[in-house]
Amino acid sequence: MIRIPKCNLRAKVLVALSLWVCSTNALAGGGLFDDEQKKLILKTTMYYINQKHIQPPVLNDEFSSKVWQKYFDYIDGSHKIFLAEDIESLQKYKTTLDEAIKDNSVDFFEAAELLYNKRMVALQTICDDILTKPFTFSKQEVLKEETSFPSSLQEQEERWRKSLKLSVLKKYQSLKEKNKGKKDAALEAESRMAVRKWMAAFFARMTKPKASDVNFSYFINAILFQVDPHTIYNIPAQTQLKQENISKRFFGIGISMKETDGEYFVETLAPGGEASNTGLLQVGDHILRIENGQGELQDIFAMPADDVVGLIRGDKGTHVRLQIRNQKGEDKIVSLKRTELKDEAKLARSALFVKGSKKVGIVYLPDFYDDAADPNGAHAANDVIQHIMQLKTRGMTQLIIDLRNNPGGSLNQVVVLAAALLGDGPKAQLKGKTGIQIMQSNMEPIFGGPLAVLINERSASASEIFAAVIQDYKRGVVIGGPTSYGKGTAQDQWPIGKMGDSSKNIPTVSLGSLTLTSFMFYRATGQSTQRSGVVPDILLPSPTAYSSELERDYISALPNVPIPTAQYQFSNTLSAERVADLKQQLRYTSIFQKIDSVAKLIAREDKAPVPLDAKSFLAQQTRRKLRTDQLNSWLTIAKKDQVELLPEDNQTVTAEKWYRDWLNDTQKDIYVAQTCDLLYKLNLSKP
Repeated sequence: MIRIPKCNLRAKVLVALSLWVCSTNALAGGGLFDDEQKKLILKTTMYYINQKHIQPPVLNDEFSSKVWQKYFDYIDGSHKIFLAEDIESLQKYKTTLDEAIKDNSVDFFEAAELLYNKRMVALQTICDDILTKPFTFSKQEVLKEETSFPSSLQEQEERWRKSLKLSVLKKYQSLKEKNKGKKDAALEAESRMAVRKWMAAFFARMTKPKASDVNFSYFINAILFQVDPHTIYNIPAQTQLKQENISKRFFGIGISMKETDGEYFVETLAPGGEASNTGLLQVGDHILRIENGQGELQDIFAMPADDVVGLIRGDKGTHVRLQIRNQKGEDKIVSLKRTELKDEAKLARSALFVKGSKKVGIVYLPDFYDDAADPNGAHAANDVIQHIMQLKTRGMTQLIIDLRNNPGGSLNQVVVLAAALLGDGPKAQLKGKTGIQIMQSNMEPIFGGPLAVLINERSASASEIFAAVIQDYKRGVVIGGPTSYGKGTAQDQWPIGKMGDSSKNIPTVSLGSLTLTSFMFYRATGQSTQRSGVVPDILLPSPTAYSSELERDYISALPNVPIPTAQYQFSNTLSAERVADLKQQLRYTSIFQKIDSVAKLIAREDKAPVPLDAKSFLAQQTRRKLRTDQLNSWLTIAKKDQVELLPEDNQTVTAEKWYRDWLNDTQKDIYVAQTCDLLYKLNLSKP
């Protein structure tokens, strides 16, 4: 099965906090990587690169220098952990890493890790000392991005002082808004102590042996980034998370969590989950400790979200203990069994809007998920097809497929869904080492009426190829902008580790997995979305266009090289002239111009130095909030212009909160309103 993994901005790993807490199979070798395991990971990774990657790299001094630099970008991008003298001492590895990689040597990592740990231990004392002294917020100074490493301990300490001062200042301003009558000195002390507690947890985590595994993954990924941005090494916990996110099937206790200032709280209870069924947890409960693999209750304050999830997860049918504090301030320990759950909030959803005689259906697809292990599991194409069929029975005359922020997924699901709207013919082309494969799925179209596909710069990978095939077949109009992400590569997953032998009681050892670029995918036209993305037929400025990185922004992104066109016939007659005519009928042009203008200002402000005096800091934050509020007001359509939700959808008071929120947001969405308005004017064949 060909899978186009979701777009991964690898330098900025973000983990959502509001997710259904679930289980994972126990991973053998879940302890620390020893030297032999590190060498095995490096050796296996490079074997797969040379044998399976569509464009294996040439290992030379230039490659070595880039790996060397990228490692420091990953591990100390803010330039405040290592000193310049540390970097100088590691210069001897800069042009020899190519040979080291060939020899499966991890000497550079070990040398850098020794210095890293030395600095982290020293910084723990430095930061704690800084936070014992009060800050004054009257001195005019700024915190700016540093591009070089500190030349002395004094310069390093000054960078940390400013960084910590900003953290305290943010907390101070937050507390001041909530405690109008409290004295500034008391607020400063409370803020400083909160940051001190946070930093203590941070250093405790970063100086534990387990942190070395993460740092080693940065080293491997510094190598892989020079191959291409989407070839990635995943430590064991990340491997399992990827599989579960694709299948949308989990084993868990049925809660979602939110994080506030390092503390975790129960946000919602999943209907049918153990937490809801037993009544042992309530919304608002403060989760203090969670049972770890050794059976101990572990403090989770300031712990990364994926680590918190990792503690709660386990095998189906097993129990996990949590120490919680309810809203009355009472502490108790509860034990809950892990059961199978489905993450309904991350599946396709739909609604029907009405305006006069027109009924516009909208299907939102978060990603092209595919539970390959279960034919009856969650499959994006099947789900969307069911939504479309249901909308048709309710009288839908036009259809919007919303792929905004859709990061990708399974190419197989793209092909099936495209066939449901296009019928026969090639939907995509896949180029690997052995040649070109035409991807197609033949079926009778289920809907033939006016169709629009909504995209933005965060629509990536599989979602791009879907938008592209709709555009190439002239089946519908692609709306959004200014372009999609531009990822035209497909990846396979390869395990790393050692196979066991149950007959000899030798366990299988998982050392993670490799997400490896083994294919380039193409439009039926032979053109690639790689780097160039999909340019919408009708451009609507995006609020995040100037703050989002695209594929072409990565220096190691693979080149865009077209292949021959596959033979296909247009599915409809959406001519260039008709599209040009629609462009002249945009109803909200002036609002979109305002969105574009303020989006530029916000992106520029985000890169500006941050003032560390209270007056200037507050002024900057007020200015940013004003612009954000302006942007949000323009993104929300006026009440008189909102499309009306069909009465049946208004009767969803018993639906999950996430679904009601989506309906409400969609009804107010100016992009949906503009797309509906254009579809009213777009007459194709009847459904």
